[in-house]
Amino acid sequence: MHHRLLICLCIITFSSKISAAEDLLRSVAQVRITGYEVEFKNPWQRGSGSTSYGSAVLINGDRLITNAHVIAEALRIEVKRGDSDRWYQATIDKVGDASDLALLVVADNSFYKSSKPVTLGKNIPVGSDVMVVGFPVGGDSMSITGGILSRTEVTRYAYSGISNLTYQLDAAINSGNSGGPVFHKGKLIAISTQTLSRADNIGYAIPVPVINQFLTDVMDGTADGVPILPFHQETIFNATQRDFYGMGSRSGVRVTQSAGPVDKRCLADGDIIVSVDGFPIGPDGLIRTGTVGSVPIDYLASRKQVGDSLTFEVVANDATRRVSCELTWTWHDIFAVTPVTYNYRPVWMQIGGVVLIELTDEVFEFLHAEDITLGSGVADTEVQLQPDTAQNPSRHLFVVNVLQHDLNEGYDVTGLLLNRINGKAVHNIKHLQELLNGNDSPWVELGFNNDDSIVFKATDLPALDNQLTQEYDF
Repeated sequence: MHHRLLICLCIITFSSKISAAEDLLRSVAQVRITGYEVEFKNPWQRGSGSTSYGSAVLINGDRLITNAHVIAEALRIEVKRGDSDRWYQATIDKVGDASDLALLVVADNSFYKSSKPVTLGKNIPVGSDVMVVGFPVGGDSMSITGGILSRTEVTRYAYSGISNLTYQLDAAINSGNSGGPVFHKGKLIAISTQTLSRADNIGYAIPVPVINQFLTDVMDGTADGVPILPFHQETIFNATQRDFYGMGSRSGVRVTQSAGPVDKRCLADGDIIVSVDGFPIGPDGLIRTGTVGSVPIDYLASRKQVGDSLTFEVVANDATRRVSCELTWTWHDIFAVTPVTYNYRPVWMQIGGVVLIELTDEVFEFLHAEDITLGSGVADTEVQLQPDTAQNPSRHLFVVNVLQHDLNEGYDVTGLLLNRINGKAVHNIKHLQELLNGNDSPWVELGFNNDDSIVFKATDLPALDNQLTQEYDF
């Protein structure tokens, strides 16, 4: 009797595993991308084509969710379910660059026949078993690997450069897994995204709180992004400092640099914050939550939607006040170096053969990959906040190339930042063009961040620009 029961249980267990695997084949898809590479030195050109692969998983609403970095440079997107050999053309529905997430849709309804959308789970504790599914390199069929959730913390996303909540897994995540699902007890709890170089079996996934923030964001048809705190802050460690600021026994952070017009800032430089939305700030500058442990205060903003509010408790001279701040800012709004964006196209122009490009995270990645030495002060621009974005958002203009001509001979300014024209500050490419069009001087002097300058005769530029346009096919 006991042997028969054991045999029956084995058959039931084996049958359930087969059923679960079949469901995964109907839920998980391979993604094939035909893309391009950006030519940063010659930004008017599109680089050579390329083919890459990733993974995706079907969720409610006939949508596939994947990583934004999987489809970032796509010219054509195709998807193939795990239980099929047929490729279907897909299109991009929504992209969340900051979250490194994207939604795809397939116009051909036969793709969805007998499909099995997955159910989103909840945040899980460290030590939980997880299952990573996708189409990594090393084969053509779907791969399933097991592991555990090793750590939950705020980590820098490799694609966007923005810090957000991540799961660290000890399950293998390889090239091709990106965008694929991570399951716990049959429910989607994360999307595979990146690995730690020079380490074995350390992978990272985007957890369900970040997925939910993204899905809620795009419900109205627009991807507003992930709100951030519009200021930098420093942790107050020293007891004497706490006495000086009238904090008593409480710990907190000090606002050091705010973005936006002064009259519209809800917090000012020098304000001391001791709690956010009721979460006390610890001596290490972190807040402690019951679900994700110790995290920076920025985490509370990242869980919200643009337009929501956070309440800050500010202390001064042993007195406290509560300040409610509307979260209207995202990374694209306030940083002089814009983060990575889907379908990135360089914003550029040239003056007398000096090729200028608005500095972005993509440009920084190119410079590092090419081992190009950055000019003085360039590297520090990544974290600079803009004082006022209302009229002319500040975008650093980087000299990426100088197209050789007799009129710019000896002008070795590659790698510098342009910051003025005829003594006037330059905010961005559009503003530069406006200043150039309105120039009434016989000279055009370009000034750079190392205090060097170069000069052209204003009357020489139209003919020179026309010649270069024809020669380089702008």
